[in-house]
Amino acid sequence: MIRMPEKKDALKLFEYLLNPAVGMYSRIKPASPEELWFSLMEKREAADSIVRVIVDDADEPVGFIAIWNYNRFAREGFLATIIAEEHWGKGYNQRAKAAFLAEVFRQGLECAIVLVRKTNPRSLKAVSKLPYACAMPVEERTRLQNLYAGITDEHEIFGIYRDVFERVQAEMPDSAYPVLPVLEN
Repeated sequence: MIRMPEKKDALKLFEYLLNPAVGMYSRIKPASPEELWFSLMEKREAADSIVRVIVDDADEPVGFIAIWNYNRFAREGFLATIIAEEHWGKGYNQRAKAAFLAEVFRQGLECAIVLVRKTNPRSLKAVSKLPYACAMPVEERTRLQNLYAGITDEHEIFGIYRDVFERVQAEMPDSAYPVLPVLEN
């Protein structure tokens, strides 16, 4: 379901980002597959990001999921998911998020912040399907806007808190979202 990125994934992931329906919402805008690979590795080395590739049953990439701006002191970071248009509606988003969040919460993250542009109805709908995502309270929203550049009133802000996530996961059948081993970043 998720795994460490491999250099061979960059070509397919880059192709997905070329689709305006996908790429317009991406934080990274690489000019080539090589630049995408370099960007992912640079973030990994900076230790402020955790990136995994979302794969299908044949281990082919269908997208990627990441925590950006991982603040280890505050134990929070921004969750982002990119899934190729041809794979929309197949359940990859929920399964990848569950597996990835289980991993990053075991590594010490306490809150995954999800920013969604109000003009992105697909992502708003996807977040609404996550039983553990919560709308951020006004005071938390204000704190985040003051702390991180780029958060505006044009974003909906959600939080996925470790305790809520773990409580919801404990109530789900074991087979729904298997817990994966922690991968080295």
